[in-house]
Amino acid sequence: MVIIPRPRHRAQQGVILVWVLFTLFVVMGSIFVTATLARTESIRAEFSVTKANAEALSHAAIEAATARIAESLRIGAEPPDQGTFDVAGQMVSYTIERLSPDVDSQNNAGLLMSRAVFGVTGVGTSEDVTSRTRRVVQSSVIPIFQFAIFYENDVEFYNPAPWQIQGRVHTNSNMYIRTGTDLTFDTNYLCAAGGLYGRPTYDTWSMLNGVPAKIRRWVPDPFDSNVAKEYVDLPTIENYDALGIVTTGGMDSDFAGYDWNGDGDFDDASDKLPFLAQAQDLWASSSIAYESESTVRTEVHGVQTLTPPDLGDINMYVAKSGGDFTYDESIGRYVAAPPGTGTHAAGQYMDQAGLVIESYRDGSWKAFDEYGTDISADLSGAITSSSIFNRRQAGDSSDSIQQIEVDVAALALSAHYPANGLIYMGGYHNGDGTGTNVKAFTVKNASELPSGLSVVSPNSVFLQGDYNTVDPKPAAVIADAVNLLSNAWDNTKVRGQLPDATETTYNVSVVAGDNASTTSGMSGGPHNLVRRHEDWRGIPEHLNGSIVCPFRSRFATGKFQVDSDYYIPPDRFWMFDERNNNLNTLPPYTPVTVEVQSTATWIAQP
Repeated sequence: MVIIPRPRHRAQQGVILVWVLFTLFVVMGSIFVTATLARTESIRAEFSVTKANAEALSHAAIEAATARIAESLRIGAEPPDQGTFDVAGQMVSYTIERLSPDVDSQNNAGLLMSRAVFGVTGVGTSEDVTSRTRRVVQSSVIPIFQFAIFYENDVEFYNPAPWQIQGRVHTNSNMYIRTGTDLTFDTNYLCAAGGLYGRPTYDTWSMLNGVPAKIRRWVPDPFDSNVAKEYVDLPTIENYDALGIVTTGGMDSDFAGYDWNGDGDFDDASDKLPFLAQAQDLWASSSIAYESESTVRTEVHGVQTLTPPDLGDINMYVAKSGGDFTYDESIGRYVAAPPGTGTHAAGQYMDQAGLVIESYRDGSWKAFDEYGTDISADLSGAITSSSIFNRRQAGDSSDSIQQIEVDVAALALSAHYPANGLIYMGGYHNGDGTGTNVKAFTVKNASELPSGLSVVSPNSVFLQGDYNTVDPKPAAVIADAVNLLSNAWDNTKVRGQLPDATETTYNVSVVAGDNASTTSGMSGGPHNLVRRHEDWRGIPEHLNGSIVCPFRSRFATGKFQVDSDYYIPPDRFWMFDERNNNLNTLPPYTPVTVEVQSTATWIAQP
C-alpha cells in the first residue's frame, strides 16, 4: 500500500485558520462584551440621572409642603392633608400628616409659642422612576405682640428722645444704635438676625455726640419686679477713642477686638474681646445655670429671622384663580362672581371680620356684617365721610385726603359692634393711592371699648383721642400707616398751621409700615413709626402695647419730617403691655410669626 504523504504547509494552514477563527471569536466576543457593558453603563447612567431628577422633584415637593404648613399656620388654619406643586412645568405632590397636637411652650427668653410636629411626604416622578422623600418638621407659632418692638427691615435707634424700652426687641435685619440722649433697654432679648452697629445707618447722617445705651444683663424673667436690674453700657465710638482704640461703631458687629500688645491673644487687661465674645461677656446672665444666655445676640450668635406677618393679609382682595370675586371696571369695585369663577378672593382679615366698612372713590361708604349683609343704614349715626389734612402726604400741596370717621361710642350702642372683635376698613383709592390719594379711616370716641378689638386696614388709620383707657381691653390696629391724634384734635388743621396737642393715652398694639431711610433722611425709627400731626412739645404721650413694623408702607409714602407744620415730638411714655405675654389676653386676631424647622429628612425606600 502506497501511502501518499500530506503536504506540510497545508497542515500549518489549518492550524493558522483555527487560530484565526479563535482569535476572531475572542475579539468579537470582547467587542460584544464591551458593547454590552457600555450599554449597561449607559443605561445605569441614564437611570441614575432619571433617579436623581425624581429625587430632586420629591425634595421640591417636601419643601413646598413645609412652606404650606407655615402659610396655613400663619393664618390660623390647619395645614391641608395633601397638595400639588408645579416645578418648572412638572407637577409634584405631597401629603401632610399631623403627628402631635398643639402644645404650648416657652423658650428661655420667655416667648410663648404653640408647637406641633408634622410628617410630610413628597412624591416626584421622572419618566418611569418615582421617588419619595419624607421629612419630620416642628412648627412654632409665636404671637408677634410678645415683642415690644419687632422690625422686618433695619431698626434705627437714631437720636430718639430719652427712652426706656421694656420688652423684647427683634429685627430680621440690622440694628443701629446711635443716640445723643439716654436710651435704656430693660429686657433679656435684644436681637438682630443681621448685625448690631453703633454708627448711623448712612455716613451722610450726623454722628451726634454718642451717649452709651444701657442694656440689662440677661435674667430669666425681666418682668419680675423682685429681680434686681443690672445694666451695662454699650461702648460707643467715643468710649473706645478715649482708650486709643479706633472703631467705626464702638463695640459692634464690625469690632474685631483689640490686642494692645500684639501678642496674638485677648487675655491682657487692656485687650478688648471681639464682638462675638464680648457681647456674651457683657450681657450674659450672672447665674451659672444660665451662663450661656445673653441679652444681646445677632447673626453671629445664631439669631434666625422670624417670618413676619404678610402684607397681603391686610388687602381687601387677593388674586386667586377660581375665586369668588372679580373686578368690575365700569364701577371700579370688586363684585361677587359665581362661586369658583372669579379672579380674586377676599383677603384674610376682610373675610373674617365681624364688621366691614368700605370707602369708595367718591367719598361714599357702605358697611357690612359678618354675613355680607348691607347694614349702612343702621350705622349712619356712627360712620361719616369727611376729609383730613395730612401734611406729610400733601407734600407741596394744600389738599386734604378723604377719610371715613368711625365713632366707637355710637357703634357700641348699635347692634353691630363685632362680636368676634374684628373691624375691617378698606378703601378704593384714586390714582396710585399715594400722596393725597391715600384713603384714611379715623377711629374716635374710643376711650371705652365694649370688648377686645382689632382694627385692620390696607390704608391709613388715625386714632383720635384717648383710646381704650376705660377698663382697657386687648386691642390692636393693623394698617399701612397708623397715626395718633391727641384729645385736642378738632380737624381744623390746614397747611401752615400746627395745632397744639394735649396729653393723651393709647392702650393699643400697633402693626404699621414705614418708609426706607435714605442718605438724605431717616424713616423716623421705631419712635416715629406711629405718625403725628400736632405740636406735642412738652406734652406727655402714653402708648402701652407693642410696636411692629413688618413691611414698607405702600400708600402712605410721604417723607418723614419734624417741625414746620408737620409735627413736633412729644414726651414719650411708652410701655410694653404685659398682657401680651399671656396667650389668653392677646388682641383678637393677633398676627403671628411662624417657624417650621426640619428635624429629619430621608429618601424613602420604594
